[in-house]
Amino acid sequence: MDILSGEEASSLRQFFLCTFVDTSCDYFQDRIAHMRQFSDGLRYTGYLWDCMLDREPVSCHYLISQLQALTGPFYVFWDIHSCDRIFIPNYWKYPIDAVLRAAPDEIPDTLQTLPEDCYFFDDSLSWAMVTTHEELKPGKRLCYLAAARNVLRS
Repeated sequence: MDILSGEEASSLRQFFLCTFVDTSCDYFQDRIAHMRQFSDGLRYTGYLWDCMLDREPVSCHYLISQLQALTGPFYVFWDIHSCDRIFIPNYWKYPIDAVLRAAPDEIPDTLQTLPEDCYFFDDSLSWAMVTTHEELKPGKRLCYLAAARNVLRS
C-alpha cells in the first residue's frame, strides 16, 4: 500500500469529485465546499456520498468481494472531518487528506485501518464504491456503488 499526499492526492480527489459528485448542489456548497476552522485545521462537515450522482445501495459483502476481484490497484480516501467531531480514539491512521493506493490482496488488512466513510475507485474512474457510517440495521452498514457520469450518460 502507498500513501499518496500533496498534489497527487489532491488531483485524485478532484478527479473523483468531477466524476461522481454533484458539486453544484446546496448540500455540497454549504457543508463541503466551504470548510470551517476546527482545532485541527480547515475541515468540512458533510459527507460526499450525500452528493453522489446515480448511487445505488449495495451490501458491504458485495463491495469487499468486488474490490478483491480487481486485477489492479485501487484508490481509497475518506471525508475530511475534524477530530473535534469524532469521538473514537486513534480514529485517523493516515494523514487526513491522503489517498491510499492499495492492491486487492491488501483488502483485509487495509479495511481494518480505514475510517468509516470511505471512497474506493480505480484508474478507470468508471465506478466508485462507498462505505458509510450509516447502518441499515445493526451490523449491516450502508454501502453504495456508483457509475461515472460519462458511463451512465453515454
